[in-house]
Amino acid sequence: MNFQEEYKNRPLVLPQAMLMHFAAVFETADAFLMWTFCYSNPQIAPSEIAESVGMTVAEVNGAISRLTAQGLLKIELFGNEMSYDASPAFAKLDQLLENDDVENTEIMSKVSGGALQALVADFEAEMGMMSPIQMEEIRSWLEKDKYDAALIREALREAVLNRKVNLNYIRAILRNWAQDGVKTAADVADKRLEREEAMAPSETGESFFIPIDGPWNAEQK
Repeated sequence: MNFQEEYKNRPLVLPQAMLMHFAAVFETADAFLMWTFCYSNPQIAPSEIAESVGMTVAEVNGAISRLTAQGLLKIELFGNEMSYDASPAFAKLDQLLENDDVENTEIMSKVSGGALQALVADFEAEMGMMSPIQMEEIRSWLEKDKYDAALIREALREAVLNRKVNLNYIRAILRNWAQDGVKTAADVADKRLEREEAMAPSETGESFFIPIDGPWNAEQK
């Protein structure tokens, strides 16, 4: 999706990505607020913004000037009228997301055989889009900790079953398994079977009991 085209000439409707990445696009929250006013109402006067946010007109003009200098806002003149074009901020957001995609691809390409890429796909199916830092964590499990990819999937499965799908919890599962000597998915299956057998009732058919009737109940003669 190209946010610059998608949100051009729209009312105040912002993509989730802009809210999640506004700190990477704008220097301060105040700058983001100024840009939002200009985006929602391209003909708004600085005095109106100042009155709404409790700033002076000079402070608002200064903030708008910084936005234009940073290439996040354009001022267009039509005769005696002025209008704001807020679309450059969306262009910067698109660029940031494209860079993230490139970085993610580079990270996944570091692991041969597509093991990391396949694991990331499994994790994203449960956790949503993963960040480069999260991908690096999984890559570290494969390359540094030498965890088998199938074992990592089993840890993800355990986290899903326990409704605690986050990397910290999954990391703890892997460490606990390592301490217990569990190194493969087959080991996990064996441990799971042992646990189930330990919890199941005895199937020997024999149990200790004291019969109600017996020689001890016979009348002595």
